[in-house]
Amino acid sequence: MSDFESIFEWLKTCPNLYDLWAVSSMLGDMKTVLQPNSAANMYSVDTMPYSDGGKRYIFRKTEPYYFDVDIIAYRAFYADQNAYNLDTQENVQAVCDWLIQQQNEGNTPTLNSFCYQIECLTPKPFIRGQYESDGDPNAFLVDYAVTVRFYTDNPAKERAVVRL
Repeated sequence: MSDFESIFEWLKTCPNLYDLWAVSSMLGDMKTVLQPNSAANMYSVDTMPYSDGGKRYIFRKTEPYYFDVDIIAYRAFYADQNAYNLDTQENVQAVCDWLIQQQNEGNTPTLNSFCYQIECLTPKPFIRGQYESDGDPNAFLVDYAVTVRFYTDNPAKERAVVRL
């Protein structure tokens, strides 16, 4: 199982997230999106100059190593339905709260390399994008993004390179 499949299965245990992913009144395909965001540098580089002008580069793997994943929930947003919009916002906040609870309890997904810790980088939900509907002029499609950082063993191998 890939790391993203493991993360997806782990996230499916969050009840509020499952509801957000499973229902979309403006997207018929009900797509679930996990989007890689960023990662730590895999290496730090030490340079050793030689007297003949050459250099030796020693690539050392960095610790701690992490990668970030955006969890995207596409939802309908209606300009004239404040209660519905607030309820959706509260459901996304509940996902953030669940992630912080998992972070505090040390509950992490089982990845191909050991996962030390997770971190919810978005403790408050935000709207990443907004798209107009073709039908209802009061309706918009918004995607709520929550970013999670996974601290894992660095899979890189240390090596040295000599350049003359």
